[in-house]
Amino acid sequence: MATFDAFLTRLDVKPLPTERSTPLRRSGVLASLTIGFSDPPLWSRLSDALAAAYAGQGEALQGFADAFTGRRADGSFSNFAVVNAAVNCLDHPDRLTVDTVRAAMPAFARASPRFGQLTGMLLLTCAQWPFPGVGRERPIDGEGAAPIVVLGNTGDPLGRYAWAEELAGRLDSGVLLRWDGTGHGAYGGIDRCVDDRVGAYLLDGTVPARTHCPG
Repeated sequence: MATFDAFLTRLDVKPLPTERSTPLRRSGVLASLTIGFSDPPLWSRLSDALAAAYAGQGEALQGFADAFTGRRADGSFSNFAVVNAAVNCLDHPDRLTVDTVRAAMPAFARASPRFGQLTGMLLLTCAQWPFPGVGRERPIDGEGAAPIVVLGNTGDPLGRYAWAEELAGRLDSGVLLRWDGTGHGAYGGIDRCVDDRVGAYLLDGTVPARTHCPG
């Protein structure tokens, strides 16, 4: 970690030129790790890209960062970031000001010295969004609903398993399906046990009798 931190400090002083139009900066490295950590099959590629960046070749790592932001090889961007902002800002009525987020940055940095500030910056997404949010805080209980299966992954780096536990506990008919594995998401060709149980639920409403899928 000392080597990694020293690398980030060097980038703060002098970003690493790449063959892409965007040089590699601290934010690009952290964005690369964020997206790379989420998918275990990418870990070896991410490790190689980080090693190459240490040696002065930042193209591969910047490629991970571009995937995070939706930037294409020709310099254009997909609409992922805009769509994501539109959905989130419409869902949440609260708007944080720039000053409020700036004041919170030290707390974010203390909580996560490497990723805290990047995470905190995401709070600015809706600060200047021109349309008011229409969502409202309300209890989530699913009263009267048929059984609702909630899938939780114990090794998800982007979504804590405790959140799945909390949601399933709030739902009157919640059924928690636990998968002991690593990565962001667990359904769709990742684990046969999960696919069988979630598929049966989605296709014919069969609630899993077995609610634990060991990794």
